[in-house]
Amino acid sequence: MTIGDTINVYIISRNRLLRESLARIFKKQNDISILTGDALTSATLQEICDSGVDVVLIDSINALLEEAEKVRELRRTCPNLNLVVVCMEENEETFLRAVQLGVTGYVLKEASAMDVTAAVRTAARGEASCPPRLCHYLIEFVARQSDGLPTARMRELMNLTRREQLLIPLLARGLTNKEIAEKLNLSEQTVKNYVHRILRKTGVQDRLAAVEVCRTAGLNL
Repeated sequence: MTIGDTINVYIISRNRLLRESLARIFKKQNDISILTGDALTSATLQEICDSGVDVVLIDSINALLEEAEKVRELRRTCPNLNLVVVCMEENEETFLRAVQLGVTGYVLKEASAMDVTAAVRTAARGEASCPPRLCHYLIEFVARQSDGLPTARMRELMNLTRREQLLIPLLARGLTNKEIAEKLNLSEQTVKNYVHRILRKTGVQDRLAAVEVCRTAGLNL
């Protein structure tokens, strides 16, 4: 975005009072236009993509995590979209899970209206914002991952089969089990079994995290 452009924001909140409060905050800003919804449904995804939204503002980390697959679909469909989550606890694990889902703005529950507005403007510029302590935690986390630089030994320890390694780039592209099955001429259940084994071997709970583990391990994505 360039200076003077209008920032299009889509507010998602199950709490009507909070949704309306957030809407009032942004209506006071001359450079921000808003749309609102109460959930991240398929219809909402379509509206977000059709409306040319720059930033999606979600008021609950639980809503974000519960709709993780829809969030990934949204990122695939609208790769330039930025996600901001507000009203968050300063929890390191939750923060990391939000980052893994592509959140670039993380606003704590005690934040002011000015803080929320600043986070949205920062996200619209394609930049990230989060509390300093959590930023420090993220740096430490990445540093810990770097302690095990990509090596054949790491790949060996994970013990991924050739077929499982073949699935990783497809997972990285955000393909569904059905799409992978069609591409590799496999049954959807077979792909589901492969994905389950990949998650078990990489020691994570979701596909995006498995991709990041494999990338750190030096697998060619």
